[in-house]
Amino acid sequence: VYSPSDVADVVSYAAERGIDVMLEIDTPGHTSAIGNSHPELIACKDATPWATYAAEPPAGQLRITDDSVVNFTTTLFEAVSGMIQSPYLSTGGDEVNAQCYIDDQQTQQALNSSGQTIDQVLDSFVGATHKTLADAGKIPVVWEGL
Repeated sequence: VYSPSDVADVVSYAAERGIDVMLEIDTPGHTSAIGNSHPELIACKDATPWATYAAEPPAGQLRITDDSVVNFTTTLFEAVSGMIQSPYLSTGGDEVNAQCYIDDQQTQQALNSSGQTIDQVLDSFVGATHKTLADAGKIPVVWEGL
């Protein structure tokens, strides 16, 4: 866990040595920890067997069909973008687990009521987070799978 002061110290230390720190908050996967304080935002929190619901334990990823999740995530990225000097900030984006969303009743209800696919919702989620970063003067970076 890094406090804002810890982040400032790392960024300052690196800058003194000509190193640019690029932070990553991997979304929407690898976000199980958010469920400790906001369980309503996470699908498949600690689901088992974890290998069915995540690339690595613990299982849990953002419930991207929920507007409150999008608001939470964009607010998080807006806050973090002000903590770093680097023009780059990684939003992760890899290892989204489809089975988690298939088995999550709340996600399925939202998809059925909106008529959208998970790919369409994921595109909207990524678009919203990347717009937030662009508005903050940052360049979003994502993982690309083959």
